Amino acid sequence: MPAPRITIGIPCFNCAPYLPALLSSLENQKFQSWEAIAIDDASSDSTADILQSLRSPRIRVVLGKENLGLGARLNQISELAQTQLIARTDADDLMHPDRLARQIACFDTDPMLDVCATGTYTIDNRNRILGVRRVPPLATTPVDVMRRNGPSHPTVTAKRYWFLKFPYRTHLKRSEDLDLWVRSVSESRILQLDEPLHFIREDPAFDVGKYRRSIRDHRIVFRHYRHLVRNPLSFWSLLLRSYGKEALYTALSTVGLAGKLAAFRNTPVPELRRAEAETILSTLLHLGRTPEDQMALPPAPAALTQEA
Repeated sequence: MPAPRITIGIPCFNCAPYLPALLSSLENQKFQSWEAIAIDDASSDSTADILQSLRSPRIRVVLGKENLGLGARLNQISELAQTQLIARTDADDLMHPDRLARQIACFDTDPMLDVCATGTYTIDNRNRILGVRRVPPLATTPVDVMRRNGPSHPTVTAKRYWFLKFPYRTHLKRSEDLDLWVRSVSESRILQLDEPLHFIREDPAFDVGKYRRSIRDHRIVFRHYRHLVRNPLSFWSLLLRSYGKEALYTALSTVGLAGKLAAFRNTPVPELRRAEAETILSTLLHLGRTPEDQMALPPAPAALTQEA
């Protein structure tokens, strides 16, 4: 068997309800020359048991003895991988069957490419499609990143040397991706595919506590890279906008409307694309086989998921 061309990195923490579907989405990739590294970050549920039960020679399982956090586990994956390309995914996500094929084709077309990201579908814990996440214009400077963040982190496929050149800063628990983009954007060739080739979970109830932790971590990043914002007014604008968003979501959460505001991050899915996506989900999740398949899953743990 030829050596794999790409490593799929799967950091895991208390994600037992989601792992079977994610693993199914790996096996259903149209591009099959892959291996995977799944690292358990000292889970307290049955995640480690599920990983240990895997018999696929293409999935390397590492069981961590300490809870080190997402950034540390992503750095570990980069160090362990032996392929030139690494694909990110969160453990509660699902990968569209075309994702690896489309991204690898981009690297084959442009050998100078460092990073390729995609659009995303959002689904709830009953595996229902909520929409397609809006894709802002690709940030090209550190200030642009601080204003609107970088590409959707779980959709990223990048060259291994790039991940090693820009390791995650592990003390940032909710903004390691923002920090990564600020540091790397000026030195990287990045392609953003608008096509949704990944499924991320979003709780319509919206966890405002998780959002507030994220946005407070963002302000740590803003202050750390203040020297990159040449106009003082732009820096204070970043901070004030951040505080304003936090206050707005906090206020709306008290009357149960924060989820409705968060829903505007998604756009409706056209009928043909929705039918295609639902067919893919049915294949990966085996929906409709038993009533239990339709039961709501618990919210994804905040420790190893990127989306606020």
